[in-house]
Amino acid sequence: SIYFTSAMFVSTINSLGSVFWWDLLPKLTTLKKQKKEKKIYDIVKIKNSHFTEYSIYLSFLVIIFSPIIQFVVLNSNFEVSYFIYFVLLMSVYFHQISTGWEFYCYVNKRSNFIFLNSIFTGFLGFILYIILIPSFQILGALISLFLTKVIHMFSLMIYARKHGYKGNILDKNTYHKLIIFMLCILLFFIFSDLSFSVLSDQFNSLIKFFIIIFTYFSLVSLTKNFCK
Repeated sequence: SIYFTSAMFVSTINSLGSVFWWDLLPKLTTLKKQKKEKKIYDIVKIKNSHFTEYSIYLSFLVIIFSPIIQFVVLNSNFEVSYFIYFVLLMSVYFHQISTGWEFYCYVNKRSNFIFLNSIFTGFLGFILYIILIPSFQILGALISLFLTKVIHMFSLMIYARKHGYKGNILDKNTYHKLIIFMLCILLFFIFSDLSFSVLSDQFNSLIKFFIIIFTYFSLVSLTKNFCK
């Protein structure tokens, strides 16, 4: 079902994040003791930038192969909802990308805020679920998840900057790739009604998505000089 592939999608991105964050807190703690603030910003930026690039590539792969995996594992065939995958991706991404700010708060003895912020966003998500799910079903759940993750991210960002965080979380080149990725996904949704009549809905979606991937890498290559 759609829930199987959605869970697979989320767990894949979360697993990717764990590769980058497992050693971040000890490193930030050491750098804080050595009073090397600039290196704290640098290591957060490097890890977030690598995570973002790999997330883009992994998202393309998961979206492309999820219909095949679903068919093989669950022996089911359904019209793929890429919008659901995209909202899930952005929700998980916003949560993961805030890890640097979260760990910065920890090394600066601001763990109480993280605790209270988690309680607040958890309670907010619960309220949103109650309000939105009865009327909008899975779309309501997606909206609730997305809003709580965005609020969680921005609250950590604002708090960390208020207490001394001065670095960027992504380098310029990665910002550039992330923007192009978002634009390509937007184009995919805009042209989602375009179909090749001789093919099934699944193959239509895959062909369009391969076109979007080609567009992404072409735009990254053509505009890379603007990031120098």
